[in-house]
Amino acid sequence: MNRVINGSIKCSFGQIATRHWNKDSGLPKIFMMHGWQDHLGIFERLNKMLCTNYEIFAWDMPGHGWSDYPQWPWTYGHHEHPKQAYEVLERIKWDEFSLVAHSWAGNGMTPFVCMFPDRVHNYIILDAYGLITSNDDNFIFGHKLQMELAFPRADQTFDDEAKMKPRDELRKRITEGTTIPHDFVDEWMERGVRWNESGQMGSFSRDFRMTSAMIIPSYNSVYLGNALLDRLETPTLKLNGTDSQQGKKLALKDSKNNQLNLRCCMECKEFFCI
Repeated sequence: MNRVINGSIKCSFGQIATRHWNKDSGLPKIFMMHGWQDHLGIFERLNKMLCTNYEIFAWDMPGHGWSDYPQWPWTYGHHEHPKQAYEVLERIKWDEFSLVAHSWAGNGMTPFVCMFPDRVHNYIILDAYGLITSNDDNFIFGHKLQMELAFPRADQTFDDEAKMKPRDELRKRITEGTTIPHDFVDEWMERGVRWNESGQMGSFSRDFRMTSAMIIPSYNSVYLGNALLDRLETPTLKLNGTDSQQGKKLALKDSKNNQLNLRCCMECKEFFCI
C-alpha cells in the first residue's frame, strides 16, 4: 500500500500544502501538526515507519513550508490552531482520528481535544513547552499583540533575493542552531528552504514576520501549566526529546484518565511502568 499523495487545500486562511499517506485505505487515521518555523517534512522518517499500518495526513501550517502566509485577520497565535485544524478536518472529511501535535501545535491543540474528546482517539504531544490556560487580561493583551504584529502594513517589505544565503551557510545555521539530526538536515531543507533557479542560494520558507511575540508576549507561568491537560478525557502521551537517552520519562494517561508513569528504554524500544 503506502501510497503518498502531495496536494493542497484552499482554506479560509489560505492555501495549505498537504501530504496524505494511504488515503481512503480504511486504516486507523493519524492527523499530524508540526511545530514553530518547521514543516510537515519533520515527520517524514516517522511516517515511513507508521504508514504500513495507518492512514496519515500532515500539512504545512500557515506561513510554513509551502503553505500561504496567513492574511488578516488570521495570526500565528495558539488560539488559531483549533479553528484551522477544524476547517482542514472538515475539508478532508475526517470524523475520528489520533492527533500528533509537535511543539507549537501541541501547545495550541489541547483546547481542541477538550472540545472534541469523542473525535480524538489518542493525543500525542511532542516537545510542547506548556499549555496556555490563561483567559484574563494578559490573554487579551496577547491577542492584541498578535494581531498588531500580523496585520500587513504598507511600509512592510521583504526582498527574497536580499535574504538569500548559500546552501552551506543555511546548512550551518540549521546544524548549529537547531536540534535537527545532522543526517536529516538536507532532507529537511528540501521543504524548509526556497531556492533560486540555480538551487545554490535560498532563504528559509517561512514568514519573515515570525517572532516569539506573535505566539504570546512572554513565556512565563501565567500562560503555561498543566491544568487543561489534567482535564482531558482522551488518552494522552506527552514526549520530550530533551529527556535522557538512557531512559526517557513519559507522562501517559489511559482511557480512564489514570496517570501512568513510564520509562522507555531507547535501546530495546520497550516501555516499563515505574
